[in-house]
Amino acid sequence: MSALRWLASLLATAALAAASTESCSETWISFGESSFLLSSGNASWFDAFTECHRLGGKLASIQSQRENDFLHGMLTVCGVDKAWIGLTDAFINTVFKWADKEDLTFLNFGPGEPSGSGDHASEDCVEMRQDLEYQWNDEYCMVKRRFLCRKSTE
Repeated sequence: MSALRWLASLLATAALAAASTESCSETWISFGESSFLLSSGNASWFDAFTECHRLGGKLASIQSQRENDFLHGMLTVCGVDKAWIGLTDAFINTVFKWADKEDLTFLNFGPGEPSGSGDHASEDCVEMRQDLEYQWNDEYCMVKRRFLCRKSTE
């Protein structure tokens, strides 16, 4: 990890640490023009998609390294090692799209990812993973994980 990315991640983690109980208790946390929520329970990717809508948001799209670092900090502070985000290639294999229809302008897959081909062809949904320094990994959609929701700040 570059020194600049490490510093950005450290600052995001420090900001979240100040509000750690709030960020881990299924409340919306503002960041830039959006608010993010970390679920308290586990769900499949499709159930997470539905639950984010029920909560007034969408399964999180990540539009920049800065947003990724913020979410990295949130997951670190809350002790979460894996969480669903709103990226999937479930509709067209190897063509990743955000569930909220946002343009795919930023990618942060870990080394060797996405691996959804050959023996892993059914890995159609994307998670952030601690063992990849919260880079992204494609995974089987029915695996239950905590998840991140996003909505516009009003």
